[in-house]
Amino acid sequence: MRDNPKINATGAHRLIWELNFPRPCGSEGERRAAQLLLGHLKEIGVPGKLEPFSSPWIEASDACVEIGGQAVPVRPAIEPVLSGPFRPVPETLDVTGILSLEIEGPSPSGEPRIVVHERCNYARANAAGARAQLFLFEEDPALVAYVLASDQPVPSAYVPAEHRFWVRENLGQVARVRWGARRFIKKLTNVSAEITGWGRPEEIVIVGAHLDSFPGTVGASDNAAGCALLMEVARWFAEHPPMRTVRMVWFTGEEIDRRGSQAYVRDHLAEPERVVLYVNVDSGCSIEHGSVQVAVTGGDAVIGWAKELLADRTPVPEVRQWAISSADVKAFWEDGVPTAWACARMVTPYPHPHLPTDTPDKIDLAKLQVVGDITLTLVDAAQQTDRLPFRRIRWDEGQGASQ
Repeated sequence: MRDNPKINATGAHRLIWELNFPRPCGSEGERRAAQLLLGHLKEIGVPGKLEPFSSPWIEASDACVEIGGQAVPVRPAIEPVLSGPFRPVPETLDVTGILSLEIEGPSPSGEPRIVVHERCNYARANAAGARAQLFLFEEDPALVAYVLASDQPVPSAYVPAEHRFWVRENLGQVARVRWGARRFIKKLTNVSAEITGWGRPEEIVIVGAHLDSFPGTVGASDNAAGCALLMEVARWFAEHPPMRTVRMVWFTGEEIDRRGSQAYVRDHLAEPERVVLYVNVDSGCSIEHGSVQVAVTGGDAVIGWAKELLADRTPVPEVRQWAISSADVKAFWEDGVPTAWACARMVTPYPHPHLPTDTPDKIDLAKLQVVGDITLTLVDAAQQTDRLPFRRIRWDEGQGASQ
């Protein structure tokens, strides 16, 4: 067993800066990031590939604002594909209200309002009590993140420049904002690379990170940091050939509904018993995050294995059973694969929950090093230990074990 293998945190930080652009699922930015990763994999001699899959998609259609029988087109700021249990974004919209400026505040009469914003203001991204809001300024990609930060984001749309004066002229009038939903199948892409094991190539350790960023953000800690650490894992095993096969996957769609990892498990794990462990890299390594912890699934055997493996670290990270949430871990755990995930703790109040403030200059190199080293230690131990003390387990069986 190798003693505490280490990643190159400085190299990982450089890659985080290279990924310093928005990468929402299915966007040109995400495609650019995928090509960047393939280039780095080629440099270290690890063949990488794009893995496309088909996914349901929803876009707004025929969006307009109507006043006095005249309608003009608008462009919704939030695509309905983001609708989900954590984000009550309407897939379709048809609302009416008094057209009023945001600075006027709630209507004294209690009448429903369609609120007009004449300038971008992150602090007032959602007008209280509005049925919808119209933006009369040039698109600001970061604004969508502030709109979505609310528990009840207001349906929002940009008005084209040629129609903004017309909207201002009609303040105080009744307006109707509406759009429909166009459903279709979209091609999305994961990125993967594999280093075949020299001893037990049929047994696999999978390490994954999500490539997409939350809309309107560059997602330095969530999750350019995880992507960069995953590249360091690839670099390590290119130089230290593994006994078991090590597979790296950069997933799309985690910020929507984990559709990249779900598609991967569906399409690739026809023989899931071959996968001995999945290790997630979604790090949260900013200066404003807390201490590093390790979350696992698979019961006491996985907890005990991880605790023993990490017992000589200072400080010793807490190892705990993981409560299933929305991360990519869930797809593997639900398929019965034991999982582990080293990440920095969230704090309260959380510094940047999917906000544009999550930038590379706020990455904590010390936390990045610790998360990377623990991740690599878990993967390295899993690939080379002759007999692992845990096994694949059914999801419902694991639920019982954690209670």
